[in-house]
Amino acid sequence: MQLKTTFSEYPLKGLNLIRFNDLELFFLISHRRGLSDMNEADYLFVYGTLLHTSNYFGALLNHHACLYSEGHIKGRLYHAGEYPALITDPESESWVYGKIFRLQQQNKIWKELDEYEGFGPGFSQPNEFVRVKRTVCTGKECLECWLYQYNLSSENLPLIESGRYGQY
Repeated sequence: MQLKTTFSEYPLKGLNLIRFNDLELFFLISHRRGLSDMNEADYLFVYGTLLHTSNYFGALLNHHACLYSEGHIKGRLYHAGEYPALITDPESESWVYGKIFRLQQQNKIWKELDEYEGFGPGFSQPNEFVRVKRTVCTGKECLECWLYQYNLSSENLPLIESGRYGQY
């Protein structure tokens, strides 16, 4: 009996299929990555409209990322109309709460998210939001995450005292 083996990437993200004759096995492949690829840039802290999968960009994020953990960061959260505005402040007594995502396909997602947030040279300057790295904590650890921080004056914006956009 000759063993016929085929291997293919299954349509579901990260899932692969191998066939041994008529037997099908599904498995996940962990790709070896160099140390330069294993950096904190793989994480994104989300605290507002990107949390909603009914939002196209929230659904896109969920397609290209895995939820890593609930998270919180020192700062203040404001209501800026149809979306929240985070201003981080390591000296603040207040916390802003959200979720940390581990990005799987960074090159595909940053362009889309930057466009959604109006970040980059193609948008009016100064950008309303800027993408920056900040320390975000979970219940077990603190790690460096990218986040979109409000970049304009918050002087006339209402403060969301709970630090949770969904409760405003």
